[in-house]
Amino acid sequence: MKNYYPYKISAPVDITGEVHEIDNGRIILDHIPLVDSIKIAGFAQINSFINIPADKFFCYYSEDTFYRDANCLVLFNTANNGRTVSVDYKAVGTVVTADDMNEIKKHLETAHKFLLTTVPSAEEGAMWIVP
Repeated sequence: MKNYYPYKISAPVDITGEVHEIDNGRIILDHIPLVDSIKIAGFAQINSFINIPADKFFCYYSEDTFYRDANCLVLFNTANNGRTVSVDYKAVGTVVTADDMNEIKKHLETAHKFLLTTVPSAEEGAMWIVP
């Protein structure tokens, strides 16, 4: 499970070596990047998503909404599809996605099933000490 960071523009967290594979000309970062903080070896940032050259990337940071509309997308030329990149950046928070919630739900369901099958019930003579 990944770490989650609270929304805090004044104290961004350093993220180093976050690995992604470019698919359909994009990656989705795990956290919300601080404006102009993204570093990707072999690539340089540009300010437009139109006709992105093969050695460039674009990210809409949503700084004008204080990152509230940030989608964590980093766009590339589709010629880079299948390429693995390592990303360094400063994170101002973490967006919780449906995939994250499903992972938490699965973890809780697994833990619940484990407890049901391993912890003796009161009928089986279990004794609980309550402070």
